[in-house]
Amino acid sequence: MKRLSLLLLIYFVFLFKVILSEDKEIIGPTPSATLLLEYTNRFRMNPKAEAQIIMTFLKNYRGKNIEYLAMWNGTAKGGGLIRTFRPRIDFKIFKEEVEKIPSSQPLVFNLQLIQSANSHSKYMQSNDIQTHSEIKNKKHFSGISPFHRTRIAKYPGRFVGENAFLHGKNPWYCHLGFLIDWGPGPGGMQPGRGHRVNLARSIFKEIGIGTIKYKWRRFDEISTTQNFGIVSVKDRFVGGVIYNDKNKNNFYDIGEGVGDVSIMASDGSTCKSWASGAFTLKLKSAKGMTITATYLEIKKETKISSGNNNIKLDWIVPSKERILYLSEKLNVLEKEPTSKDLLTNLYIASRSGLILKEESNNKIKSHIKEIKITLEPIFLELHQLIKKQELKSLNLLLLKIKRKFIKSDFVFIGKEINLLKSSIKRFLDLENRVLKTSNARSLQRLRLQSKKTLKKIHKIKQTLFYKEFLPHWDNLIKEIKSLPF
Repeated sequence: MKRLSLLLLIYFVFLFKVILSEDKEIIGPTPSATLLLEYTNRFRMNPKAEAQIIMTFLKNYRGKNIEYLAMWNGTAKGGGLIRTFRPRIDFKIFKEEVEKIPSSQPLVFNLQLIQSANSHSKYMQSNDIQTHSEIKNKKHFSGISPFHRTRIAKYPGRFVGENAFLHGKNPWYCHLGFLIDWGPGPGGMQPGRGHRVNLARSIFKEIGIGTIKYKWRRFDEISTTQNFGIVSVKDRFVGGVIYNDKNKNNFYDIGEGVGDVSIMASDGSTCKSWASGAFTLKLKSAKGMTITATYLEIKKETKISSGNNNIKLDWIVPSKERILYLSEKLNVLEKEPTSKDLLTNLYIASRSGLILKEESNNKIKSHIKEIKITLEPIFLELHQLIKKQELKSLNLLLLKIKRKFIKSDFVFIGKEINLLKSSIKRFLDLENRVLKTSNARSLQRLRLQSKKTLKKIHKIKQTLFYKEFLPHWDNLIKEIKSLPF
């Protein structure tokens, strides 16, 4: 593995004349860049909590992944040999240092800074060099210094900072690299911890992140640049992510972003979310106001207080399919108000929450009022039988539901519950065999079997449409993990 070196350059620049190159296309942030900013803002807003997240991660993964193990130990493979190129990271020092960092305002994306960051990431990748200084005759030259590159991209700020990482593995790995700031200094970290200083510097308000995916030897890597900046301390932004939380971890992940969501402030400022789900709204004043986000039929209003610091607002939205499904069922029901199957389907959908505008939600409540009396006890019984793991009774109830509601969405719920039932059956069989086995070799085989079962369950969870029964899947996972091997 190539020697990993993270470089820092912060420029304090006074206005002077620079030659601007031809205009380049300005694009929005990639999902990888958006995820990296989410990590960055999580750290800026609560450094102590981020230190703990990293410590927990490394405790769980440093021995299981060769890249993280190498990062921990300061080693690299070259010429068939393992060589040490810096001291091992002292994470006790790291944790103590990070916990002392004060919280700071969140950053928002700036298109000009994204352009300059993308250009430099492309330069590093094309020339296989990690640097802050570009050479004019080199491929994809975009400006001699960070200041030149941001000026060429027409960013008006005079104070910028840059972090650069050529051989990143993924956004999380890049975040660890910049925040831990590993290098040949005290504690296995860079002298001065310059990348960490950039991440934590409270005066910065805007950021551009360029992530270029590429193949290095046979590895998938990303060339990453972060450009930080500020135009005026009086500028105030609202930023964050709009996303559909598919894995239910209450945090943005690649593939979850929702674009084209309208965001408007009561001072008249407007913007739309990019395809990655990120957005930046520049406010016209420091006064308190209301921020309204609109996605299809649903809205979210948030009141913010007065001040000059940036505000972070995130919005977890239902899937587009679910919103359209509810709207469609409601429209059909308006024409066929007595349809039992339609009423059943609408009630089932409403159990995950009423997500349309208030007028539509009230109509749904009115329509399902009577059918709710019939269906609610059925759902209650399903949950009780699953919790008690009474599989025979559960099977009989599912057959009864299938006969009675054969043309409704209960059929699809039954299929997902059958998957859960089969997984519970595998767990009970596994538990029984573990309790009866004392042979070490047999226990090892059962342990491997439990890992395969867990892997299969996690895959099933990703495909589930009805989220109401997810807590039962989570409890099953806990039970399998707690088996006494």
